[in-house]
Amino acid sequence: MKTDTLSQRQRNSMRDSTQAGLRSQPSVERSTDKRPTSQPVSILHGHEGQVTDTAADTFGQFLVGDERRSSPGLTGPGTRVLILSDAEPDRNGVGSYYADLVVQLREHVDSAALFHPGNQASPGYRYLSAPLPGDSTQRVSIPRPTHLWRAINQFRPTVIIVPTPGPFGLAGLLIARKLGIPMIVGFHTHYEALATLYWQNRFGFICQRYLNWCNRLLFRHGAAVLANSPDMLRQAMNGGARMANLMGTSVPDEFLRQPTQPLNAQVKGVLFAGRLADEKNLPQVLEAARQHPQVRFTIAGEGPLRPIVEKAARELTNLEYLGWVSRAELLTLMDRHEVLLLPSRVESFGTVALEGMARGRLVIVTATCGIAEWPQLAEALCIVADDETPSHTLRRLMAQTPDSRQSLASRAREQAVNLNSWNIRSWVDTLQRVQSGAVSSELDTLAA
Repeated sequence: MKTDTLSQRQRNSMRDSTQAGLRSQPSVERSTDKRPTSQPVSILHGHEGQVTDTAADTFGQFLVGDERRSSPGLTGPGTRVLILSDAEPDRNGVGSYYADLVVQLREHVDSAALFHPGNQASPGYRYLSAPLPGDSTQRVSIPRPTHLWRAINQFRPTVIIVPTPGPFGLAGLLIARKLGIPMIVGFHTHYEALATLYWQNRFGFICQRYLNWCNRLLFRHGAAVLANSPDMLRQAMNGGARMANLMGTSVPDEFLRQPTQPLNAQVKGVLFAGRLADEKNLPQVLEAARQHPQVRFTIAGEGPLRPIVEKAARELTNLEYLGWVSRAELLTLMDRHEVLLLPSRVESFGTVALEGMARGRLVIVTATCGIAEWPQLAEALCIVADDETPSHTLRRLMAQTPDSRQSLASRAREQAVNLNSWNIRSWVDTLQRVQSGAVSSELDTLAA
């Protein structure tokens, strides 16, 4: 079975056009085309589909030498950033993203906090919660209004960030409007694509329409919308975002601080870490384990496909299933494996792939992963080709010399560090502009 991915010609064209775009920075026209955009850009989306470039830096410009790249400064006195998220830390990519971001932002603002259903300061009603369609291991909770409002008053935010369109995210919108403070929307999840996998019944259709409506509501009222891949950026534009920028992804401090381990001369271990769900294309991981009995495969994660993974682990002597693991355990696991495999059919970005790059590992991804749309990152990834399965890509990687593999892993580490630095800079830049009212001024200019 071949993996459904972009063609090699498309990826080459995407990379070439992006590198050219880093020099010329052309404006981007609004389009209904669902294919990934050819370049990661930072844009301002105005009225009647008008789009112009902003002064914010792209990741590529940051890499080729920005005189301000050393480190971002403080956003200004009194900046207090509150993130209201329906995703709990370490349960999925969105939860991990903002758990990392809030720690990094604290070096650049007066204060930063993350409120979510598992937070003691802002708990959700556990008896007013529902499982996500297609995955009963994750639940959506209703916030407790009294607890949440008390926590808001104690924290006194000046900017609110909303990364999810659930009850906590909508509460963030209401609170931002009540307090008269700006709201930034993080756009991470491709609900239309997930609908083709999970939401086939009437209830699922209602959920899809509800989430799309919530996203549009957040886009309409957000001072800025930040998307984690060019394709998600285009969706935000088509969804009515007034200002849409590309954001990067942060890497946990411990993944960067701890020295990396050199690769073994031979590929001995392959790791999959993530949610055990249909969009992750787990059958391809299991097939790779069957095709490479001499290689040790490890699967870490939790989700609705757990019984299938457990059954395969009983049948295959080279496959081990660990269940859910903590972030610290994941770091150790990565260092014990040469390869991290992420063969997803739907993946807005792929945070775990970036974490694998940060640890100097060889990372195999499908072209449907958003991380493969970033040309600077793609050059340090092993992307499954049109005529390959992930098992074939692994075999191709194993045929390389040890020096070639180590060189690729070193480049991966370097690019992950670069993206992490650029991401915090871009967030601080966005906070500065939102706090200062620069975004409102630009939108008024476009509307005039």
